[in-house]
Amino acid sequence: MALILIVDDSSTARTAYKTLLERRGHRVELADDGFKALEFLRRTIPDLILLDLLMPGMAGYEVLKRIREELGIGKVPIVVVTSVNEDASRYMVLDHGADDYLVKPFSYNEFFRVIERYLRS
Repeated sequence: MALILIVDDSSTARTAYKTLLERRGHRVELADDGFKALEFLRRTIPDLILLDLLMPGMAGYEVLKRIREELGIGKVPIVVVTSVNEDASRYMVLDHGADDYLVKPFSYNEFFRVIERYLRS
């Protein structure tokens, strides 16, 4: 199955996503901040990245920019998973290389619909 990197400062969110995804047979790696995510991505390229926007130290916006520009990882789908429900934020991350934008709270069905869309591509 797929290797998915979850980047979120919330241990509750990381654990919930990991549990859901592993139950579907996916392998999951966790990063609790942008720095650890970038360190992981320098060694391993996952099949999908779930990225929170609001994190201390390095916000998801900067992580996204570094993934796409600095690391040159352009083909890996990045789904932003955030509580920020603003059009300006959505447009900005989509313009900077995110593939989708999922607003918390969301249903399990919506979560898996988005995840599976990018894993099938």
